[in-house]
Amino acid sequence: MFLFVKGFVKIFYLKSLKTADLMKKGTVNVVVIGVIVENNNFLLTKRTSDKPRFDGAWQFAGGGLEFGESPEETVVRELKEELGIQVKVKRLLNKVFSKTFGSWHGVFIVYECQRVNKKQKIRLNPEASDFGWFAKSEIENLKVMPLTKEIVALFNKIV
Repeated sequence: MFLFVKGFVKIFYLKSLKTADLMKKGTVNVVVIGVIVENNNFLLTKRTSDKPRFDGAWQFAGGGLEFGESPEETVVRELKEELGIQVKVKRLLNKVFSKTFGSWHGVFIVYECQRVNKKQKIRLNPEASDFGWFAKSEIENLKVMPLTKEIVALFNKIV
């Protein structure tokens, strides 16, 4: 195994660590989230999932970073795919989140986005069954995906 440190190559001999041991640890995924706020209300979608704990939970739109994409390109693409709208990135929120579920590990990058055209209608893809605009106080009482409330709290601290 090689580790590059400031231009130098350091070699580590890991005689007890086999490829199978590395595979057991799972995968790390970069997930990029887009937060859209209009009139102090957050745009959330209601997730459809074959996993009961996630089905019907409200969430921010977003998804996985694809090879060769920047996080900004990912959030624009994901919101176009999931909501059918064109957005532009306003800013990167000042916290990166990390969450694990079994062998899945997600690193979440969150952007504040805005619709390019507020008259453009939201058209959901099959990943969601509904959408809504919610005040912070309303989100507190919703069934939400992990990190949704934490993102709202962070967002409100920096607005």
